[in-house]
Amino acid sequence: MSLRQTIHLHCVLDPDAPPLAPFLARYDDWVDRYHFWDAGANSARLAEVHSHRGSEVRPVPTGPGSSTGTPQTRAPDDTHGAPGSPGRDARPWSPEALRDWLDQCWKQSRSQADWVLLVRPDEHLHHPDLRTYLASCTRQGITALRALGYELLLPSALRADAYLHTQVTQGVRDARLDRLCVLDPNAIAETRYSVDLAHAWPEGHVVQPDSAQVLLLRFAADADRALHLREAATVPGLGARADESPERWRGDEQTVDESGLFDTDWYLARYPDVRAGGIDALVHFCQYGWREGRQPNPYFDTSWFAMTYADELASGQNPLVHYIRRAEAENAWPSPHFDPEWYRDTHGLPISESPLRHYLLRRLEGRGSPLPGFDPALYLRDHPALAGQQADWYLHSLTESLQAQAPAAPARPPTWPELVELAGGQFNAGILPAQVPWNSYVTAVKRLVELAPFDADWYLANNPDVAQAVQAGALDSAHRHFVDHGYFEGRSPRAPATPR
Repeated sequence: MSLRQTIHLHCVLDPDAPPLAPFLARYDDWVDRYHFWDAGANSARLAEVHSHRGSEVRPVPTGPGSSTGTPQTRAPDDTHGAPGSPGRDARPWSPEALRDWLDQCWKQSRSQADWVLLVRPDEHLHHPDLRTYLASCTRQGITALRALGYELLLPSALRADAYLHTQVTQGVRDARLDRLCVLDPNAIAETRYSVDLAHAWPEGHVVQPDSAQVLLLRFAADADRALHLREAATVPGLGARADESPERWRGDEQTVDESGLFDTDWYLARYPDVRAGGIDALVHFCQYGWREGRQPNPYFDTSWFAMTYADELASGQNPLVHYIRRAEAENAWPSPHFDPEWYRDTHGLPISESPLRHYLLRRLEGRGSPLPGFDPALYLRDHPALAGQQADWYLHSLTESLQAQAPAAPARPPTWPELVELAGGQFNAGILPAQVPWNSYVTAVKRLVELAPFDADWYLANNPDVAQAVQAGALDSAHRHFVDHGYFEGRSPRAPATPR
């Protein structure tokens, strides 16, 4: 029989630390020893810690080169004021200070623990059986675990007889909370966190699992920190999804990531608002981007695919995930610009290999074609000035085609008869279309989009790819791009209105 592993937990207590009862209840099933680091915690928090089994409190180091301190023995109310009030030595807990603490505190557990958990008081790690999982990691030689971050909003009333994660099961995936937070202190030499804690460059004997199987649940106590929770859904491993295997907790993210059909660099260049927001591109697409009609690569048109294969998509399903798991094998087109069946036959690809992935990996070499009607060699012969360059010549040809289009006539509101005719009906005969063909729908919508208030300067400033194309003469104008493409890609025509 294997020996029971020892688990230590390290946590900083600052003046804003929430009540610890839910926190301690969560970790008591796993933790043998609590190391709390006092950074100005109020007396109520200290009283909770001192009365709890297996806990000790140490002062937070105050400067470079400081010792990590010795256990506190003073009473919880002798220097920090009345319960519920901040301590007299309370001080701001900067991101740099938190990073420095996280890089050093866990070293106190070397030679004393098999595993260390690094968390804040409002963070609960979740796994259906963490002790068994960590024992399995030890047998596999795994020494460092990165958790998947979710934010959940605390309700106004909590039951004292139930775990917090059984009462709050709705949350939002937040990659900014992803963090190395479980490690073997005897194998890891340094953690080297970034200031925002989103990244770590551990040193020593570092072995991580192929996929994250631990969740980091951060519970937000106020609406200001959780405005985005309007997008909340059931968190994997909680509530109705409690029976899901941890191996599948990444769900759509893992499916898309492993498919090779998501181009991070292209996505961030195409959607600079995502880059400016600092959110992980893959997480953004899987949580929000596909719902907004954004594309994961130049050849998968999310809106077009959802419209074309609407009868096959499950409600609320990411179109790209459906394409990866089923539709591509059935030769469904990802957009009007890629023929998977023809491409597979032309290149002799086995059924197990994705034609779209194969093309995306080679499209900038300038030799392949996404469609049977386009010949890159012929295109280069007709454009000798492009010889020697690397580019996707099919997309280049589309850009050239846009440039050659005549400027649109001055926009005017379309009449009702015109819209009926554009949608495929016959107004004078009183015939309305039962179904609107995609091309007719797009044509009708464009007539309305032309009338939307549009700020060309703002559009170019916030869409550098369009600005570059206009400057190079590849596009007629910013407005033409918005009408023909930008609207359908989810781009905004102007700055959002400022709330009053």
